[in-house]
Amino acid sequence: MRCLLVSAAVLMYLTPQAGTSETKIPGEEVSLCEVVKAPSKYSGHRLSIQGIVLGEHKERLILMYPECQFGILLSFSSEVQRQPDVQMLFRAIRRGNPGTTDRDISGRFTGEFSYSEEGSKMILQTDKVDHLKSPKA
Repeated sequence: MRCLLVSAAVLMYLTPQAGTSETKIPGEEVSLCEVVKAPSKYSGHRLSIQGIVLGEHKERLILMYPECQFGILLSFSSEVQRQPDVQMLFRAIRRGNPGTTDRDISGRFTGEFSYSEEGSKMILQTDKVDHLKSPKA
């Protein structure tokens, strides 16, 4: 019984805490174009996607890539919005002219992808942002 309690305590200590980007498992690295060509194939998967952010505020950000015909809506839970990596993205968007009209903001965005055939809605519930590049970030 004592061995079982010690094992449980060690497991709890080693288990990542929910909501922290540093402890999230990596997503499957896939190109944005692959995802938008076959969104149902990736729905429900944890993905890591490189792209350029378009938008004016955090509630309406689209992840695009020049060669792709469509983009993916980036969504952030209120808890994730407080993370330093996501805050850096939001600061880059607020600088200069409103939104991303005067600069390219790019990076790698990781989270769970969902696709709804009704309205062809593609959303990445983002929980990690890295490799962020912006001239004013």
